Amino acid sequence: MRMLMVLTLRMLVILALGFALGATVEARGVEAGDGPASYFASLTAPACPVTDSDQHWVETTQLRVLYFPESAAATIKNPKSLILHIVFNNGDSSDSVRSIAFNERDDAAWVATALLTRWKEKFAVYWVEDPETKQTDTARGRYFEIPFCTAHGTRAERSERFEAQSYTGILEHYGIQRPQNFHKAISVLEEYIRPPNHGESLMSNLWEYKLHLGGDTSDTRRAVATEIDEFAQRHREDGFGLTDTLNFAVYQNWMPDETIEEIVKFVEKRPPEGVDFRLFAVQARAHIERDKAKRITMLRALIEKYPDTLDANFARRELFVVDLSDLREREAVF
Repeated sequence: MRMLMVLTLRMLVILALGFALGATVEARGVEAGDGPASYFASLTAPACPVTDSDQHWVETTQLRVLYFPESAAATIKNPKSLILHIVFNNGDSSDSVRSIAFNERDDAAWVATALLTRWKEKFAVYWVEDPETKQTDTARGRYFEIPFCTAHGTRAERSERFEAQSYTGILEHYGIQRPQNFHKAISVLEEYIRPPNHGESLMSNLWEYKLHLGGDTSDTRRAVATEIDEFAQRHREDGFGLTDTLNFAVYQNWMPDETIEEIVKFVEKRPPEGVDFRLFAVQARAHIERDKAKRITMLRALIEKYPDTLDANFARRELFVVDLSDLREREAVF
């Protein structure tokens, strides 16, 4: 009985927080001067769904989206019917782009329900349409968005990644006309990234957006490379974000080899079991090298240093195609 009471109280707290926080989260689509704080065009329940927890009692399987035509912030008045247009994550999976009909609950609110899948959905952007009257509500062009949380009540890291990505223009193909805004994408990530516990796997996205923000020019490249050097030095002991930074740096042919070497040296201090960062860096740098002669030299060096690896086998295959003219050497590699 005591266990039942505890679970019931927990569920009540979660439901209460879901509705209370929904007002705060969905207010992102409303200007501060639009009206009383309790008047929102749309709310969600829960406000911050959880889809990646081993604690089943906190998992969200259904997301309810409420729309209030009577709200001062709503742009759809006296709707005949309403459709929810919602895009989950970055829209790349088969069921991440959905159109769901609202059911009129009462005179105040219309409700649409979206099913969620465990470990899958992490972020959502949506807008509302009345197809009969041709009215739409896109939160004045900014769209309504739904962050997802961990079971501990903090924003999920992947949710932050998808939110930032939504400002790169990637969702326009799915009807979300949110234009590129790399300033906003960067600010979303920088607000979340807090060493040593938050945002370690978001660093490659951050460097990518900073490169796009300034335009892929020699000046921007130098600025990003300098910032990466400084970041690596700051985190040379704790290693925060260096693995993901390496994932970005090794595939930029303009990134100085000295910078790559420094990052590899720092991450080698505490590598995950079975990971050879130096081999990864050598293979990646060879893969992006545009000069054929240099690339061949790098591939041969990789084979010599790491002869029994899968990367060496890929290097042999590439050499077989692009370089080996001697029949005996071709046969040996084959």
